[in-house]
Amino acid sequence: NWMQASNIVVKNINLMSQVKISAEAVVIVQLVESLVDFIINFVILVIFSLLFGYFLTYYYLYLPLIFAIIIVTTLGGMFFISSLGVFIRDIPTLLSMVLRLLFFVSGVIITPDMLPQDIQGFLWLNPLLQMIEAVRNLVIYSKAPTFQSILYMASFSILVFWGGYSHFKKRQGVFVDYQ
Repeated sequence: NWMQASNIVVKNINLMSQVKISAEAVVIVQLVESLVDFIINFVILVIFSLLFGYFLTYYYLYLPLIFAIIIVTTLGGMFFISSLGVFIRDIPTLLSMVLRLLFFVSGVIITPDMLPQDIQGFLWLNPLLQMIEAVRNLVIYSKAPTFQSILYMASFSILVFWGGYSHFKKRQGVFVDYQ
């Protein structure tokens, strides 16, 4: 989502200036498009899990909350990056490197328990790791996230959304000038 968001405003600048579609709508449509794709893939995952003998537990009821936190975080990041993409045209190149780094430090490839104890504490400060581990623990291990981790993730999510949207709104008035 963030890679696509980096130039979504630039790609649709004519549409926004001629038809008067809001810049927020362009970013939100991009997110909704990705969400539809995610939902279809998640339903397929659940169907195959059931076919192979994995049963849904009541812990799956936490998933909408965790997904809402992830969606709000993603939307805030998309607002920030899409507004940066208007002014810094090379943002996709920089973003690909940053996302690759995040891929390694957020627990996608290496889980925290695979690393030494003194590094694990540092990694748990990463809210993206908390989100990934919450989904992993719910789906694979049927373990509920703690209240503290939900509060930490939600606080981070609200902060990212507020910061990203504030940055977006501040610069939105000059988007058309940077065609």
